[in-house]
Amino acid sequence: MMYRKILKQAWAITWNHKFLWFFGLFATFLVQGGEYEILWRGISGGGESNFAFWEKLSRLNLTEYCSNAFSLIKSDPLAVLKIFIIFFILFVLSLFFIWLAVVSQAAIVKATAKISSGQKIGFINEIGEGALNFWPVLGLNIISRLVIGGGFLLLSLLVVFSASAGLTWHAALFFLLLFMFFLPLAIVFSLLIKYSIAFAVIKKEKLTNSLKLGWDLFRKNWLTSLEMAFILFFIYFFSSLLIILLTIALAGPFLFLAFAFYQLSGIFGFWCIVVIGLLAIFAIIIGGGSLLNAFQISSWTTLFIELVAKGGVSKLVRVVNNLIGKK
Repeated sequence: MMYRKILKQAWAITWNHKFLWFFGLFATFLVQGGEYEILWRGISGGGESNFAFWEKLSRLNLTEYCSNAFSLIKSDPLAVLKIFIIFFILFVLSLFFIWLAVVSQAAIVKATAKISSGQKIGFINEIGEGALNFWPVLGLNIISRLVIGGGFLLLSLLVVFSASAGLTWHAALFFLLLFMFFLPLAIVFSLLIKYSIAFAVIKKEKLTNSLKLGWDLFRKNWLTSLEMAFILFFIYFFSSLLIILLTIALAGPFLFLAFAFYQLSGIFGFWCIVVIGLLAIFAIIIGGGSLLNAFQISSWTTLFIELVAKGGVSKLVRVVNNLIGKK
């Protein structure tokens, strides 16, 4: 009943406060690096793609690229300046989106905690709350990326070095064994970071202390946390599948209308319907993804509040206890 209660409450929060979807859209850039991506890597063979990427990267001739860059600077400095300006603009935009993603994640966590305690929330207020918690949340996300991303990077590099020595078959087996060992550790660390972010945002703990408290909470409720992770993973998977099916179902009628309008009003009518159809499909994908992401963050925050306030017993333990009690 605990999971049902938490998911129902998180859904009510997300559905009744639709401006949280805006935060969910930008927080996607952070949450997608969590346990869902890690599990998907394990299912889809993401380790093999990492191995192939670093193998190709090791074959690049960096000296040749640097030589071409210096030649371009000497021959056409104005073109280099234009490229530099473009990259600078992209860099500033990237910093802004990183800020917005971190603020959005913190805003959803704080808004969920406020609603759970009976407080009112508002769009502007939650942006302010998210901005106030920017640095600790950014630090925890950076730590998560460094540990999890760095772990996968290290595994891939080890395999690349093994393959470069002519041990291709051994390298693949070596990577598989290391990946299977690292996968559960990465998932555990991802869940630890979720609790640490909640401690930093809701309890106003410092970064180092939030990590310590997050570990303590996970250690005491590790089975409950893993069960919640798998429940949300399957919700995420089937919801994503539903969004894909909806977009496919929507594409058919729009294609029919596009060709019908092409016969009636020519190319202008055709492109009008195509543009409207693409906008409708993008609206479903973006809206569905934003809703789903806000729901996931709200679910983890609600679980955090429940565990801190009352503690929790995993479903597996309850089932086993019931079976023992019946005997």
